[in-house]
Amino acid sequence: PVAYQQDSGMVANDPVIKRFDLRLETRTSRTTRRDYDFEKPRLTLESENRGDALPDLEDYDYPGRFIDRERGKHLAKRALERHRSDFQLAEGKSDQPLLVSGHFLALTQHPKAKWNDLWLLTEILHEGKQPQVLEESVTSSTTNLKDDFHQGYRNRFQATPWDVPNRPPLTQKKPRILGSQSAVVTGPKGEEIHCDQYGRVKVQFHWDREGQADDKTSCWLRVSSAWAGAHYGGIAIPRIGMEVLVTFLEGDPDQPLISGCLYHKENVVPYPLPANKTRSTFKTLSSKGGGGFNELRIEDKKGQEQIFLHAQRDWDENVEHDQKIRVGNERHDTVEKNSYSEFKAEEHHTVYADRKVEARANDHLTVGVNQHIKVGTGQFIEAGQEIHLSSGMKVVLEAGSELTLKGGGSFIKIDGSGVTLSGPVINMNSGGSPGNGTGAAPLMPGVLKQADADKAGAVLTPAQINTLKRNAPFCEECEKCKAGACAI
Repeated sequence: PVAYQQDSGMVANDPVIKRFDLRLETRTSRTTRRDYDFEKPRLTLESENRGDALPDLEDYDYPGRFIDRERGKHLAKRALERHRSDFQLAEGKSDQPLLVSGHFLALTQHPKAKWNDLWLLTEILHEGKQPQVLEESVTSSTTNLKDDFHQGYRNRFQATPWDVPNRPPLTQKKPRILGSQSAVVTGPKGEEIHCDQYGRVKVQFHWDREGQADDKTSCWLRVSSAWAGAHYGGIAIPRIGMEVLVTFLEGDPDQPLISGCLYHKENVVPYPLPANKTRSTFKTLSSKGGGGFNELRIEDKKGQEQIFLHAQRDWDENVEHDQKIRVGNERHDTVEKNSYSEFKAEEHHTVYADRKVEARANDHLTVGVNQHIKVGTGQFIEAGQEIHLSSGMKVVLEAGSELTLKGGGSFIKIDGSGVTLSGPVINMNSGGSPGNGTGAAPLMPGVLKQADADKAGAVLTPAQINTLKRNAPFCEECEKCKAGACAI
């Protein structure tokens, strides 16, 4: 213990505390820390620590550098302790050389009884003078000090109450990375694309001297996208060997993400530049091994405007309602193998000029009910061997002026003048038999394959959007969710 004795100019028998004052200052009384975890986007990661002191002054910080609430509570508590570690700060003077910073001072005999307690020494400034050792070098300046301190020992100190946690300020803050860096996408040997369920990839920075360009060169990096929704949006996974641009969320080295890809001398653009500067394209490469590609290309050169589509293998389309196509000039379709069409309602075709159709093999037509054909002028049918007309009930051939049946050098002619039969021999009710035709046997069309389909993404309801704006949970939270420990 060290006794308090007010400085009166007299020298005490033992070292004493000559001055002891207590300074009170207003400090922050509440700390709040908030952060965001992309794996739990609906969970509000916010932790608060509140004291009893007034006024209610808050220190709010984002990002809080945590991904679970228990860690957030710990950081908020430590931050409040730092704010309030010196809200009561004792300042004093003494001639006790045994005082050591970081140790307790047991103060006694102070007129204010509540100050006679343990105090944690946080700072001590020692001062000593012994002019006798200077001998003849002593000057009169040693006696001209304003406080008239000529020789001996004294100190000045600062201390806080023993029951107030001492948390020094964070003078060494976490380093920040300003700007962006380029890196190369890496992955395991033999792979061309390496990602996780979130589309994250790994990279190796150019300054990395220990990386082996494998799947252990970095943590997983999220990849920026032009559009990202619930099961909808756009995604293009950077492939191994691509150069990418890496930025850091809030400048945090532990939160890198990829904001784009970069061409270089070896990974060149799809079409030479600047010769093709009017082209915008999205061109992929078949994986693994290459050798094929899919592409959407837009040409904007005046007079050569074009939209080009290339599917290396299959191209599936799904139109949920109407499809309207207008071609201003000609249209050319080439199908290397079979073509299948299915119309579940009516089909309408209108041709304003000639229609030319050539079937270089057989032509099969099956009509479920009736077939109506109307020809404005003439209909001409020619078969190399046989024409067979068959009806289950009747066949009617009708002509406005003349009807002729001709075959084998004989004929029957029916016109306005009568019926004319001509042939080498005309047999009536004299036996014989009719000729037989081949009979119709049309083939049915093949089975149609359906286009590939997918499900629509999810849309947030107005209630969920309002909940996000309030940073509140979407539904009643379980205790584990509140603690940030729930796996859902």
